[in-house]
Amino acid sequence: MTALRFSPWVVSEHVPDLSSFERMLEHPRFADKQGQDLAIALWDLMVDPELGLFHYIPALSPYWGKDEYDGIKTWNIYGYTICHCHANILAAMGRAAGFKTRIANIKGHEGTEIWYDDAWHYFDGDIQMFYRKHAPDQNQIASLAEIHADTTLITDQKNPSYPFHFPDRLPENIVSLYEVDPGYLPTQDETIHSMDFVLRPGEKMQRYFGHKGRRFVSANAPDSYQRYGSIKNGIGPAETGPEGPTERFWPHRQWGNGFYWYAPNLTNASQDFAEGVLCVDGVSPTDKGLQSDGGTCIFDFSSPYLYCGVADPMKRLPSKLGALLHLEIDGSIQVEVSDEQGNWLSIVDGSDSIIDIDYTEHVEGRLSFHMRIHLNGVLKKIENTLWFMVSPHSLPALRNAGNNKLQVRHGDKFGFPSRSFLIERNFFEADTIDDCHATSNALFDGNDYARVKPVDEQKAWQLIYAVRAPESESISWLTIYTEFEGTKPGEETDTPARIEIAVDPEGPWQIIGEMDVVEHPQGWHFTVFAETQLPANTAVAYIRFSCKKGFKGFRINAHHHKQAMIKPTQPLLITHAWYEEHQDVGRRLQTHEQKIDNLEEAYDVHCTHEPHNHFVAMSIPST
Repeated sequence: MTALRFSPWVVSEHVPDLSSFERMLEHPRFADKQGQDLAIALWDLMVDPELGLFHYIPALSPYWGKDEYDGIKTWNIYGYTICHCHANILAAMGRAAGFKTRIANIKGHEGTEIWYDDAWHYFDGDIQMFYRKHAPDQNQIASLAEIHADTTLITDQKNPSYPFHFPDRLPENIVSLYEVDPGYLPTQDETIHSMDFVLRPGEKMQRYFGHKGRRFVSANAPDSYQRYGSIKNGIGPAETGPEGPTERFWPHRQWGNGFYWYAPNLTNASQDFAEGVLCVDGVSPTDKGLQSDGGTCIFDFSSPYLYCGVADPMKRLPSKLGALLHLEIDGSIQVEVSDEQGNWLSIVDGSDSIIDIDYTEHVEGRLSFHMRIHLNGVLKKIENTLWFMVSPHSLPALRNAGNNKLQVRHGDKFGFPSRSFLIERNFFEADTIDDCHATSNALFDGNDYARVKPVDEQKAWQLIYAVRAPESESISWLTIYTEFEGTKPGEETDTPARIEIAVDPEGPWQIIGEMDVVEHPQGWHFTVFAETQLPANTAVAYIRFSCKKGFKGFRINAHHHKQAMIKPTQPLLITHAWYEEHQDVGRRLQTHEQKIDNLEEAYDVHCTHEPHNHFVAMSIPST
């Protein structure tokens, strides 16, 4: 039995469940749709004035040094992005819905093409439009090639989409972009971010529908304020800059914040410590708290949202007020947090009876870290507050004056009580392939654009990586994202880029991702994505990558679990808070408390007047 809750998720009838694209497609706005109706419904969500991804400087993926393409991450954490990311995210959504997709290039811009009815159709999720053909085919959506051949589909559109163009990207302003020859690239599907998490007894996760001044500022932000902040076509306003992500047109959406607050009962009258600690050596709960003579314990802090604090938007000073630790002790204590390379950084070393420390700069922009405590004496109290960034458009909103239907579910998208860990190798940052389980015909060259390449150029190289579940657990499923070197014009290769999987290093091997090497004028990298479930009780999975061209790197998100989903011993407490405008007294904050005992449970929240959402919180009381 356990009090842990694995990925408890509150879903509103008014908002698709954006924790995965598969769950998103279960929403009524997509139900029973196919072909053009389904493609338009996907585009409609992207451009929805309340729920969609608004146009703003995209976040930079720090390890890969490129704009953030992961759709699940963008929908849930940021809520905004820019044209090339819009295009690839919409394409990834289309692929999840069963469509073939590709990226369509025009002059300085990218959109999405979706294949149905034996033809390509062009959708733009950033400038927010598609173009229907002229009569008698006025109900069919044109392809980029058809738009290029007849730009009156832009300037003399008789049956426009809704919406139809941004105010500063009007048809007459951008028609020239479509006069260049169209080009196409494969979709960069990077849908591997996981919204799975674990809520422990003594822990609360509270998410606001507005921001509290905390945000993650990418390394590229100061330069991007200048690059993207200009007024377009003489029509304002410009993009916001240092003041933070704000939609430049009505309804002027922004980002949101939330926090974890972890304050377990550390005495021997509670199971909080046993349920919440990752590992322990020589530390025991007593009637006064945790007691030890030099022992250690380690806590894991993992979140589907990026940790952040109050940031200097120009990146001159470290962030603050995002990770706050409060300790009450009798004795001495050392506290360390892990960095992204697994090294330990000291944040506390003292014997004061009360210690408060701000360690935001050590964890900002991250999704997880470990905290190690060395204790001599008694730790009577620990409170750890971690602020994060969240897209408010993804939250389970209340909309109706009257009843609003909500649903609680648990587990990942396959129903497992899983956690996940990320394995990343960017060979432009790494300097070796020696951590492979095995290699064949592979050479690492840190001075070559290809980085990993074949020793014998007539044969493909192979790299095998072992993905191991934690002790006594099983890997249930994997998502894998890779970047391979393309060919330049005139080059030929007869071997595809390939991802294979096996549960034994000797095989048999199953192909789970494969693509012919993509030609690009400069030989730029292209991506291959794969997702697969594994047999029950798989402790180790072997991933084999192979190609004749170079390899930039990979990301593997491994989902693992220990047991089947069971009913928790402690209830999940949910609080919805919202404002209503009352005729006699004005604005008043309203709350609804819901106790959830089961793994799947539906409930209603009644609002007397139109609700204005404030926050939704989930917590598990101490055992």
